[in-house]
Amino acid sequence: MQNTETPKNILYRFAFSKITVITLFAIICACLILSLANDLFAFVKPSNTVSFEVTEPTALKGLSSQLQTSGVIDNSLAFWAYVKLKNKDELLESFRGSVELNSDMSYRDILNEFINFQNQ
Repeated sequence: MQNTETPKNILYRFAFSKITVITLFAIICACLILSLANDLFAFVKPSNTVSFEVTEPTALKGLSSQLQTSGVIDNSLAFWAYVKLKNKDELLESFRGSVELNSDMSYRDILNEFINFQNQ
């Protein structure tokens, strides 16, 4: 029995499968970007006030993880990268005290709360 499929049909099937994979990849990337942007800029986040206290020296990764665990941020890696890019990692690592944070704050607002507490 011979294959009755024409080369044209094979080419269309190949192109359709590649386009499908690229489209799915683009949709997944868009969802990740939207999720990160929502956490970074606090577009649509529930409001929940948290008293955040640091009593001993904490590395930035640990501090980011604590912020995520307490529900202030959704992505500790993104917050860590944001603070590193702003060159404020030493300021946060040397932070001692208690600040009132809200889960609907942007990363800039959170960082400003820590800076304002240090300047008091």
